[in-house]
Amino acid sequence: MVSGVRRLGVVDSIGNEKDNLHVYVTRFVAALAILGFAMIAWQFYLCEPVLSLWSHLRYGNAVAFQGHTLRLPLMWRVEHSNGKAGLSLTRAVIQHPPSLGKTYSDLLTVYSPDPTQAGRLDDASAARWQAAQIASLNSRSPRSHATAETIHAKSIAFYCVETATVERIADNIFCKPVGIDWLVFAGVNPAFSREAQGRLDEEKDILRSVN
Repeated sequence: MVSGVRRLGVVDSIGNEKDNLHVYVTRFVAALAILGFAMIAWQFYLCEPVLSLWSHLRYGNAVAFQGHTLRLPLMWRVEHSNGKAGLSLTRAVIQHPPSLGKTYSDLLTVYSPDPTQAGRLDDASAARWQAAQIASLNSRSPRSHATAETIHAKSIAFYCVETATVERIADNIFCKPVGIDWLVFAGVNPAFSREAQGRLDEEKDILRSVN
């Protein structure tokens, strides 16, 4: 009788250990799943907005570059700047739906000095450059279209060429300002083709803020 009770006690003990092990494994798997979801949320939904907001809180919305100031909208931040050779600005991008491939951001890049030519342009030479670029681009492919736009900042005119595909998969502009040795390129994330024009207008507003 005593032996039978002992055997039952051993069986109960083994059963309890199995139950406890099952609980531990379940909790561990749940913790891994929560960690995985948290990493995905950070990577695709939270990282860029948090970095942009932190940049605005720490530095404000003004960026100084080569004696000029650019005003950045809330979700924009400086991605790279060496003070002399170039400036890159990026807009926080929330992927919808999230993609495990490469993430493309909206970018505005200032190359200085202009790598395509030496010297600064006046209004006449900038207009000639603009017209030549449009003629060249429109003669290359029927699927894309280039148009002219001149963006006026406080005391600077940016002569720009805007390009878009027929499907409006992506929009971008590249500009040369009068009197400054810059080449400016701005482009939007091709994943947001339906919002391309609005997002490009935001980049133009950054150029209009230059003083």
